Amino acid sequence: MKKLSMLAVALFAGLTITGTTALAQDAAQPASGTHPPTQSAKKPKVWTDDNIASVRTPADNFEIQQEQEEEAQQAKAEAAAQAASVAEPAPKTVQQADSMIAAKKQQLADQQQYLQRLQKDVNNPNNSSLDQLRLNWRLKSHTASEQQTEAQLKQLESEKAALAKKEAAEAAKKKPSDSGDSGQQ
Repeated sequence: MKKLSMLAVALFAGLTITGTTALAQDAAQPASGTHPPTQSAKKPKVWTDDNIASVRTPADNFEIQQEQEEEAQQAKAEAAAQAASVAEPAPKTVQQADSMIAAKKQQLADQQQYLQRLQKDVNNPNNSSLDQLRLNWRLKSHTASEQQTEAQLKQLESEKAALAKKEAAEAAKKKPSDSGDSGQQ
């Protein structure tokens, strides 16, 4: 019986030591069936401008493209107007102003004629939607060009009026001095 009790004590001591080390290992390492929460949890998706293009529809892309083309056209028109105002020299005489005004009036008449034809095309119900968009864009663009030409025409007319006043003032200055010079001879 002593041998049996000693065997029981030894077995108990062995299980106690084995159980303690197993508990220590369990505390040090998580169970193989569970994963740490940092590895398994997915981070939420944060949307940025870099990946917003993947969400856009083709219609959205088309609208953005149209807006960009319209902005580019407006920038071109403004640049052309500035270049035209710089490129066209101011008239130096009333006769030059008259010829420049006549040319601008002809240009304006041609633009108005084109706009009338374009307006008829825009109102045509047989146009496809893409043709309709293109024609509307042209109409808007050429309307802006017509307005610029009208502004340039008004500018030329005001320059002509200023030149006419200047020439009249110079003629008035010359007349009294010419009449005084002729009386002395």
